[in-house]
Amino acid sequence: MGVIDSRTFTVRCDDCGSEEQVRVVQHGSSWSAGDWENPEKKVSSKFWTQWGNLESMPKLEKAKCLSCLSYAVTAS
Repeated sequence: MGVIDSRTFTVRCDDCGSEEQVRVVQHGSSWSAGDWENPEKKVSSKFWTQWGNLESMPKLEKAKCLSCLSYAVTAS
Protein backbone atom coordinates (compact mmCIF):
# COMPACT_ATOMS: atom_id res chain seq x y z
CA MET A 1 0.00 0.00 0.00
CA GLY A 2 1.29 3.42 -0.91
CA VAL A 3 0.48 6.98 0.00
CA ILE A 4 -2.75 8.05 -1.71
CA ASP A 5 -3.29 11.45 -0.07
CA SER A 6 -1.50 13.89 2.23
CA ARG A 7 -2.42 17.00 4.18
CA THR A 8 -0.39 19.59 6.05
CA PHE A 9 -2.03 21.18 9.08
CA THR A 10 -0.83 24.37 10.73
CA VAL A 11 -1.42 24.12 14.48
CA ARG A 12 -1.41 27.59 16.04
CA CYS A 13 -1.96 29.14 19.46
CA ASP A 14 -4.18 32.21 19.11
CA ASP A 15 -2.88 33.65 22.40
CA CYS A 16 0.92 33.52 22.06
CA GLY A 17 1.33 32.90 18.32
CA SER A 18 3.30 29.66 18.66
CA GLU A 19 2.76 27.47 15.62
CA GLU A 20 3.85 24.28 13.97
CA GLN A 21 3.17 22.48 10.70
CA VAL A 22 2.24 18.81 10.78
CA ARG A 23 2.10 16.66 7.63
CA VAL A 24 0.03 13.48 7.70
CA VAL A 25 -0.67 10.92 5.01
CA GLN A 26 -3.32 8.39 4.11
CA HIS A 27 -2.19 4.99 2.88
CA GLY A 28 -4.12 2.83 0.49
CA SER A 29 -4.37 1.55 -3.05
CA SER A 30 -6.62 2.00 -6.04
CA TRP A 31 -8.93 -0.55 -4.40
CA SER A 32 -9.33 0.98 -0.97
CA ALA A 33 -8.15 3.71 1.34
CA GLY A 34 -6.99 3.23 4.88
CA ASP A 35 -7.25 5.58 7.83
CA TRP A 36 -5.17 8.76 8.03
CA GLU A 37 -2.07 8.85 10.20
CA ASN A 38 -2.79 10.26 13.64
CA PRO A 39 -1.37 13.82 13.70
CA GLU A 40 -0.91 13.82 17.48
CA LYS A 41 2.03 11.43 17.06
CA LYS A 42 3.78 14.00 14.84
CA VAL A 43 3.21 17.18 16.88
CA SER A 44 6.37 18.28 18.69
CA SER A 45 6.71 19.49 22.24
CA LYS A 46 4.94 22.82 21.50
CA PHE A 47 1.39 21.43 21.78
CA TRP A 48 -0.66 18.69 23.39
CA THR A 49 -3.28 17.61 20.84
CA GLN A 50 -6.07 15.09 20.46
CA TRP A 51 -7.42 14.32 16.98
CA GLY A 52 -10.48 12.48 15.72
CA ASN A 53 -12.19 11.54 12.45
CA LEU A 54 -9.14 9.63 11.17
CA GLU A 55 -11.33 7.61 8.79
CA SER A 56 -12.13 10.51 6.46
CA MET A 57 -10.04 13.60 7.40
CA PRO A 58 -8.24 14.28 10.70
CA LYS A 59 -9.93 16.93 12.84
CA LEU A 60 -8.43 18.65 15.88
CA GLU A 61 -10.71 17.90 18.84
CA LYS A 62 -8.74 19.23 21.82
CA ALA A 63 -5.44 21.05 22.13
CA LYS A 64 -3.30 22.96 24.59
CA CYS A 65 -0.31 25.20 23.94
CA LEU A 66 2.53 24.08 26.18
CA SER A 67 4.25 27.49 25.96
CA CYS A 68 1.49 29.63 27.48
CA LEU A 69 -0.91 26.85 28.65
CA SER A 70 -3.76 28.25 26.56
CA TYR A 71 -6.52 26.12 25.07
CA ALA A 72 -7.04 28.66 22.25
CA VAL A 73 -5.39 26.39 19.69
CA THR A 74 -6.62 25.91 16.12
CA ALA A 75 -5.60 23.74 13.19
CA SER A 76 -6.06 24.80 9.59
